[in-house]
Amino acid sequence: MDLPISTPALLFPPVDRWHPFAEALGVWMYRDRDLAFQLPVVNHQPSDYVPAPKSPGTFDCQVDSPLMAGLPRVASGGRIFTPSGVPLEGDWAPGRLQVVSSEMRESGNGTERPLGARLDAKRTATTVVEEGALVVEESLSFAETPSAVTIMLPESLRPLQVRIEESSSAAHLTTTDVSGIAPHRSFWGELRRLHEIHLAPAREVKVRYRVLPKVRVVVYPGDHDYVRALYEHLPAERFSVQYVNQGANDLDLRARAHPAGCG
Repeated sequence: MDLPISTPALLFPPVDRWHPFAEALGVWMYRDRDLAFQLPVVNHQPSDYVPAPKSPGTFDCQVDSPLMAGLPRVASGGRIFTPSGVPLEGDWAPGRLQVVSSEMRESGNGTERPLGARLDAKRTATTVVEEGALVVEESLSFAETPSAVTIMLPESLRPLQVRIEESSSAAHLTTTDVSGIAPHRSFWGELRRLHEIHLAPAREVKVRYRVLPKVRVVVYPGDHDYVRALYEHLPAERFSVQYVNQGANDLDLRARAHPAGCG
C-alpha cells in the first residue's frame, strides 16, 4: 500500500505578525533564523511590561525596577520619566513597528501603582529588523529642555553589539559590568552588562541605534593552535567565541555555556 508523503513541518517556522488587543495595543511576534522576540504594547507601568523587545537570554529587562529597559529615560525637575499609557498610534508592517505616544510619566519604582507626575512630551519609536539586528529610531520632543536623556539596553546570556548610527545631538555609549548586582536581574537570571546611550538634552532629540545579538560559540578543546586558527578568524562583531582548555571538567563546560543565573 502506498502511503502519502506529508510535507515536513518546521519545528520553529518563521513568524512575523501583529496580534491586536484594542486601540493601538497588541504584541509583535517575530522569529527568523537569526532573531526571535516579542514586543508588547500594553497599558501597564511595571518595568517588565514596557514596549521593548523581549526574548529570554537575548532581550531581557529588570523586574519591578525603575530602570526601564529599552525606553528613553528622561530626567526633568529631579524626576525620571518614561513613555507610558496607551499610544496614539501603532503602525505595524512586516519587519517593522512604529509607536507614537504623547505621554511620559514618572517611572517611580517600576511596579504596578497609580501613574505618577506627567511630562509634556511626544515620542515616535520605530523598530526595524535588519540583517539579524534590531534598528531603533527614537524621535523625542519636549515642551521644555530636560536635564538628561538616556536609553538602557541590558545584556544577559547572549552578547550584544550596540552601535549608535545617527544622532541629532551629542551622544556616547557606555557599557558597564552589572553581574551580581541585585537590581539588575530579569525573571530568568542576572543581567551581565548594561549598555547605556547618553544623549545631550534638547527640545528635539533624534537617535538611531543598532542592536546585534552575537552568535555564541564555545570551543572544546580550545587550547590547540589549529583550533584557534579556525575560530579566531570569525568576525568579532557577529560572533562571541569562548575557548575551554582540554581537560576541563563537565562543570567548567556548563559554566561557559550557561553563565551563573542565566540558564
